[in-house]
Amino acid sequence: METIRLWSSWSRLQELLVPHYIFNFLVIFAIYVLAAYVGLEIAPVNKFATLVWAPTGISLAWLFLFGFRYWPAIFMAAFFINLFTGASVAGAFGIAIGNTLEALVGSYLLRLANFEASLSTVPDVVRLVVLGALVSTLVSATIGVGSLLATRAIELGQFGATWVVWWIGDMLGDLIVASVVLTSWALFARSINFPALAATAFVLSPERSGIFGLKARVFGSRISRINYLELGGWATATLLIPWFVFNQSSAPLRYAPSIYMIFLPIIWGAVRLRQPWVAVGVLILAVVAIWQTTRGMGPFASPSIEQGLFFLQIFIGTVSVAGLILTAAVSEARQSKEKVLELNESLKKEIQEVERLNSLMMKYIKENRIKRLKKRFGEQSKGKV
Repeated sequence: METIRLWSSWSRLQELLVPHYIFNFLVIFAIYVLAAYVGLEIAPVNKFATLVWAPTGISLAWLFLFGFRYWPAIFMAAFFINLFTGASVAGAFGIAIGNTLEALVGSYLLRLANFEASLSTVPDVVRLVVLGALVSTLVSATIGVGSLLATRAIELGQFGATWVVWWIGDMLGDLIVASVVLTSWALFARSINFPALAATAFVLSPERSGIFGLKARVFGSRISRINYLELGGWATATLLIPWFVFNQSSAPLRYAPSIYMIFLPIIWGAVRLRQPWVAVGVLILAVVAIWQTTRGMGPFASPSIEQGLFFLQIFIGTVSVAGLILTAAVSEARQSKEKVLELNESLKKEIQEVERLNSLMMKYIKENRIKRLKKRFGEQSKGKV
């Protein structure tokens, strides 16, 4: 029995030590470290946290899509980046444990709940928000901030504020970054043909794509130019509107009403595009908003930088959840409409088949009646003779 167990363990080790696994291991390690470094350089709240902790979303999506066996890469990357930013060995070790358990718990809960990466239904969005963004991030925030406190990197009086910032930053990482990775993988992994991607971006069916109903085939050679025009218009609005809203350098209250303009490209994307595009739009909004707010510009600019950044986090989270839910609701309505159309087509075929059978039956009855009449007429003629 012991021999079988050892052989099974050795087989598992051999399965892990293959070039494919090693390549993916290095990829997730590099992406995690790079995302953490860029985040800490652009929008640091302190030495160990940012407004949006992108590695949280990356690790959650990676473990959900490719399996739990990549947890060592998450652990090593988290340990390395926290050690690099000034944490003690014990502190970096504790934070790495928290970050790894967070990704494992989140991906496990999502799999347990039959979560679909496409986020094409409202229940799937709710699963990501509740299980991924709200629940699993409690693990990292508690263990991570507890490690900082245990190693005296922060004082006891800073525990509550640091914990809240840490938790919200991880939560936004799941909402914004994980949604981009999950939905992009679900929609784009099967094709690398850009014209096909541009066509499949739209909610309308391939034969009815475009505002004016111009036809296009998703994987065919004919793609309507209106698709590119609309996609380009949406991308331009997604870039320019946040830049305009968050580029005000004085009197932020005067320009506060302009913040509602942020919802225009989100609504446009929800109605006309699929989830990956809306998720990318929210990511662009977050990058612009964070960049400008940390420079003291935009509606959330405040003499108290902590208060301004906290309100910005709440705003970005609200926009992200609203955009994902609205897009999922539109997608569900589209799917319901397509099912109704399919049922109508199926019903038409059934009716046509019934009419065909009815015609054959009537023809058979008519022919059979004629035969019987001829037979009876022939017997009567013989009787008279």
